[in-house]
Amino acid sequence: GVRIVPLDVTSDRSVQDLAAEIGGKVDILINTADLPRPGGVMGPRAMVEAKAAMEVVAFGQMRLARSFGPAMQARAADGAVAWVNLLSIFGLASPPALAGYAVAHAAGIALSKALRAELGAGGIRLMTVLTGPTEDDWFQGFSAPRVTAAALADAITGGLNAGLEEIVLGDIARDLAQRLAENPKSVERDLARGQLGGAA
Repeated sequence: GVRIVPLDVTSDRSVQDLAAEIGGKVDILINTADLPRPGGVMGPRAMVEAKAAMEVVAFGQMRLARSFGPAMQARAADGAVAWVNLLSIFGLASPPALAGYAVAHAAGIALSKALRAELGAGGIRLMTVLTGPTEDDWFQGFSAPRVTAAALADAITGGLNAGLEEIVLGDIARDLAQRLAENPKSVERDLARGQLGGAA
């Protein structure tokens, strides 16, 4: 029963065309658009990589919202309609080696909060999933345990059923979120030393 449809979240036309075709039929939109990119702030390709990540993660979310949001709001009263944004915990705790990527996800998190208010006015619930490194090929250099696809699926299903607005998923993400709440400057110093976890 799965149908694959073309979608390029960096293209206004691509998003608009798909929304015109299926927007009014979508019960749950799960935005997984991502573009992991390495690089700090001053590297030769830093701007290029950061812009590419922003186009997908932040502006991609805006394009989806502008095209799918109104169509989903029009039928929200007919049943359960929800929106899920899958974003990285690195949008809150930025490793210097992933500066551009982290900036894109920080923007995505900010947009997700604003979008929750706008969609909520039309009866659509929005849930943000803040995840640590996943099992994607790009994150293979990160220490285990990484977040599996099955864990993501279970978290999204469980969170929607529970009516949650935000989930922090994965050991690395939960550790960073807890430490950020306690001492954000300590987390910044650890990340500057290349430590995702606390000091040994």
